[in-house]
Amino acid sequence: MPSHAIDYLAHHPHHVATVGTWIWDQWDRDNGWSQQQCIDLLRDQGCHIDQLDVTLIAVNDHQECIGTIQLMQDDFLPDFQHLSPWVGSFYVVPEARNGHLALELSDRIEAVAGQLGYGSFYAHTTSLQHFFIRRGGIKIGESLYSGKKVDVFQLPVRQDT
Repeated sequence: MPSHAIDYLAHHPHHVATVGTWIWDQWDRDNGWSQQQCIDLLRDQGCHIDQLDVTLIAVNDHQECIGTIQLMQDDFLPDFQHLSPWVGSFYVVPEARNGHLALELSDRIEAVAGQLGYGSFYAHTTSLQHFFIRRGGIKIGESLYSGKKVDVFQLPVRQDT
């Protein structure tokens, strides 16, 4: 069974283009952003360790990036911009989705939120409602993001992370 490691993207700058491309392809392609703008923004603002914005990645035994998750100051969601921080850019490559990588990434970003002094964090989703509820999330509202209805959750930083 292949193994993987989860670490800060800041420690693996050679993966910025891969992660930036995933973000663009999954969420920002239809928002008027170019692929290069996403990569540049991630490189300039998303590679912190001890302050927001933090990006974590999962790297397999072959040093290939296979997943990512971010903890961000703002996710630019109308009516919820007063809340912070936000978890986002939660992505695992299809061939790595059969294991527990999504849970591990979620646990690690939750631990980062706790280390940065946050007692809770926020997320919005069109499809991961059950995942966030199982993690202790409470739906606090709905909004529109990129023209799609999203459910907004507040998630606690659990003491055991």
